[in-house]
Amino acid sequence: MKKGNALAWTVGRVLLAVVLLVAVFRYVVKLDDTVHLVDGTQISGRIDYERDGAVALKGHPRPYAAAEIAVRPDSDVVRLADRKEVRGTITSLDDERVIIRVRKAAVVYKRAQASVQRGDPWVDRGLITLLKRMSLAEYAYGFILLGIPPIVGGIRWKMLLAAQEIRTTQYRAFELTMIGLFFNNVMPGLTGGDVVKAYYAAKLTADKKTHAVVTVLLDRIIGMVALGVVAGVAILVGIVSSEALADASYREAAWFVLIFVAISLAGGIAFYSRRLRRLLSGWVGAMPGYRRVRRIGIVDKAVGLAKRVDSALFMYRTKKRVLLNATLISFVAHASAILAIYFFGRALGITRVALRHYFAVVPVGFIISSIGVTPSGWGLGEVVFKVLFGAVGVAGTAAVTMSVIYRLTQALWTLPGGVMLLFQRERVAVEEAEEVEGELEAKLVEGQDGAAGD
Repeated sequence: MKKGNALAWTVGRVLLAVVLLVAVFRYVVKLDDTVHLVDGTQISGRIDYERDGAVALKGHPRPYAAAEIAVRPDSDVVRLADRKEVRGTITSLDDERVIIRVRKAAVVYKRAQASVQRGDPWVDRGLITLLKRMSLAEYAYGFILLGIPPIVGGIRWKMLLAAQEIRTTQYRAFELTMIGLFFNNVMPGLTGGDVVKAYYAAKLTADKKTHAVVTVLLDRIIGMVALGVVAGVAILVGIVSSEALADASYREAAWFVLIFVAISLAGGIAFYSRRLRRLLSGWVGAMPGYRRVRRIGIVDKAVGLAKRVDSALFMYRTKKRVLLNATLISFVAHASAILAIYFFGRALGITRVALRHYFAVVPVGFIISSIGVTPSGWGLGEVVFKVLFGAVGVAGTAAVTMSVIYRLTQALWTLPGGVMLLFQRERVAVEEAEEVEGELEAKLVEGQDGAAGD
């Protein structure tokens, strides 16, 4: 990418992140608490205290009784005799039957065959109350868990380097992983962490520079695929549970994740089949208008990325055990990050969302946030968390706050990478790093240096 285009791309990403964050904090995040009454009235203020279901707001003459407060939509639960669980909004309840609205459909059950659990009082806590009441113990659990992924990342990358006979120490691999994470999370507007990591990776070897850069790209690919697998397993385990299968929001997330896993598996088969690769390449190249579409900048960038991914995976076609081990160890990193977010949610008072929802929803959020349209996923990640966790009954302010706490804590863990950068004998220059990466990527795409040969 030319220097001017690269600068425009970076500025555009930063501006998009700013716009999304401003929009989220303007239209989603609320500073004050809101109490929703049964008659549809919304009362805003600061919660003074909560007692026996009643809520008192500062400056209001009396507390609002539990009977006056509406139930949060889609938080009622009906449990049937066959252990099936239906989540929605109860619209009618008497001694003979219960009617619950699931999405737009009303379902009727006999009262004698169903037990009812009324949902949470519809009280949306504002940002100030969430932070004042945040459990430091629960946050500490999440903080500790977020320290695991960088360690696992260093181990995984060392495995990929060793598979190409690029010798380095485990500490050096961890050190460069931390430096890359530092650029991603603390200095996202300058250059990508993968670019910096690739720059230093090329310095590890004299005759396998392209191979070293490929390990950085493959490290990212393996992490993405492992995320999809984690979510897929969570979905499949949930499907075995009839109560999860009855949850409409859970089914929607399931379809997204299972489609992603299916595409990943199909892509893996295509990359390792020479005949299928040649067939697909000829078919795409012969499509009407292909050359014209390729002239579009973003399309050409996407095609170039696809070729680099193709070469990276094909380079490891005889290293299937290494890829398997790298994928398996990735599960530890992803499980730690998901559990960290689970504890951040509990620290904010989000206690009614099951752990299985986190394992199904968070990987989807990670995958969407990592597509690179904003630095380190800022802005986009907050929108995604608001939508995904909103589908399982989490208020927008709480969902966005949980996302921001996760990103800030992640950035805090990567600060040591900045210290490690200061002690490097050869400091990385952004322009030089991008120039080196561009040269090596050109070789990779063209098939030079033996990177993608048979």
